[in-house]
Amino acid sequence: MKSHLRIALPPLVQWHPAQPLPYAWFDRQGRIAQSGELDAAALATAFRPRRIEAVLHPHDAIVTTVQVPPVAPRQRGAAVESAIEALLLGDIDSVAVAFGTREPNGTVAVAWTDKQRLHHVWDSLAGTGLRLDVVVPTASVLPPEDTDHHQPLQLPVSPRWQHPAPRWGWVVRSVRDTRRQAWRWPLALTLAAAVLWVIGLNMYASRLKHDVDTLRATMTQRVQATFPELPVIVDPLRQAEQGRNALLNAGGTSTANDLVPLALAAARVLPAADDRVTRMQYSAAGLLVTLRAESPATGGASSLGSGGTAGSAASGTLAAKPMAPRTEPGIRVDKTETPNTWRIVSTEAP
Repeated sequence: MKSHLRIALPPLVQWHPAQPLPYAWFDRQGRIAQSGELDAAALATAFRPRRIEAVLHPHDAIVTTVQVPPVAPRQRGAAVESAIEALLLGDIDSVAVAFGTREPNGTVAVAWTDKQRLHHVWDSLAGTGLRLDVVVPTASVLPPEDTDHHQPLQLPVSPRWQHPAPRWGWVVRSVRDTRRQAWRWPLALTLAAAVLWVIGLNMYASRLKHDVDTLRATMTQRVQATFPELPVIVDPLRQAEQGRNALLNAGGTSTANDLVPLALAAARVLPAADDRVTRMQYSAAGLLVTLRAESPATGGASSLGSGGTAGSAASGTLAAKPMAPRTEPGIRVDKTETPNTWRIVSTEAP
């Protein structure tokens, strides 16, 4: 057993820090080693107990028992307050409630007192250096045979002082606004959830930025590949739209170097190409036309660009001379090194 100091408080409405307080000092064997009256400051300097108990005046606390359903320990406080609320004359928030453990028959010892007054006395004692560990009602420290619960502890000390205090009472956290403290955990959890939400939002924003940068780089590469004439890509989407609009506005127009005009010119300057075209290749350098070589057995002329003469048929008739391409203003016909292949080029300015 630890040494402890038990003091008897006056009525809370009569409290003054300088008034003498009856006390009893218990040694480690639980025997009263000293008793008397001292004010709070003198008690704080005269004793160094391991535990300080204060006993409320009987007129300051109501002690009774209530029936409480079997609930979890953390919910027992709410169950006790709900049980005594009908017994109170005022608001439940104006009282400080203390209660013990639940008995097998469902009863719980409970006591309540004015919260504001108890808070004031507690802080006043702490200001003098006397820090209470617990405050208990008078009825809870009296021997079972003592039924005079309305009589406070008085000097000289008697067996009424020596009964052990219960394991329940008002401690410093119960004197404070417990309902306000009850919101601390939800507020802390809400704050933690908000922090996690902000972190997750930042991570999501970072991922979106990475996706946007990747998409922008891909768009820039595609626009550069589609419109190589653009020197710098600043706004890929806008520049691609402008390039597309330029192509749409140019639709339906053609120049002399386009495929269709060159193909028509080839039909005019190469009249012998009828039904003999085997390949056409168009590029910026012009139109390449490859003709099929005519078989000597047909007795016709040799293929264009062969430069030679075909042998005479068995009948002795001579082959026709190679036909020269016709001339047409603005069109140039060049013989390539590839046999039977001609390049058709427009000489007009684009």
